[in-house]
Amino acid sequence: MRKKHWANMTASVQEAKVYLREMIQRRSRGPGDRENSMRGIEQEFGIGYWQQWQLLYRQGSRETIERVRQAYLMQLAKSVRRDMARLEIQAAKSNGNSDVASLAAEAQDLLERIKAQVEA
Repeated sequence: MRKKHWANMTASVQEAKVYLREMIQRRSRGPGDRENSMRGIEQEFGIGYWQQWQLLYRQGSRETIERVRQAYLMQLAKSVRRDMARLEIQAAKSNGNSDVASLAAEAQDLLERIKAQVEA
């Protein structure tokens, strides 16, 4: 029983590290900008710089892991909303092209699923 719990915790830590690295990479403006990216995440999502550092280079707390997961989902939702706005513009330009409309519907469905995950 204990080994299974440890394996699940290890998997969630690794997943959170991947999420955090991706968030840092998206905010980064080039080599050497990791600290600024981490500070930006701290300001936007309230995950402290040293909590992020602890997760990346040690093992973060359960609270930090969950906060990173929530922040990652919020960032995904923001990206999907941005893409939906672009799709709506393209739909208006394409005079009802069914491909663009179906992509917009898929994006709306994805956004709803992300919102459900954030609320869970």
